[in-house]
Amino acid sequence: MERGRDSARRTIDGKERQYWRGLDTGGSTITGAVYQPRHAAYDLKKLRAKGLIGKVGSSRRYQAPPDGLRTIAALVVLRDKVIKPILAGTAKPKMGRKPKTWSAIDAHYETVRKDMQTLFEDVGLVA
Repeated sequence: MERGRDSARRTIDGKERQYWRGLDTGGSTITGAVYQPRHAAYDLKKLRAKGLIGKVGSSRRYQAPPDGLRTIAALVVLRDKVIKPILAGTAKPKMGRKPKTWSAIDAHYETVRKDMQTLFEDVGLVA
């Protein structure tokens, strides 16, 4: 029986192999999936369809017009500063003691957090 490269491969399952392949290519494995060229092609196709980016001539380069750049930046800020904190807050159904200084923004976040928790319960996402 030959012991070599093939026998070492049999001891590593598919997910581990995908993880190591992602490290070799510099891919992201945060979510367990590697960002591959087909993912980039899909994303570029969607961004082009929405008019957020455009192809430069017949090359493989893309350019974002000023309006598209503003929209992309707004979506990134919205995701990072609004959506992620709200979704993170829904994981904790009960808060601790209210801070001494409670601003109007804090009250709005608390209202949205409670409403999202109710929505998740109604839809059946929370046990």
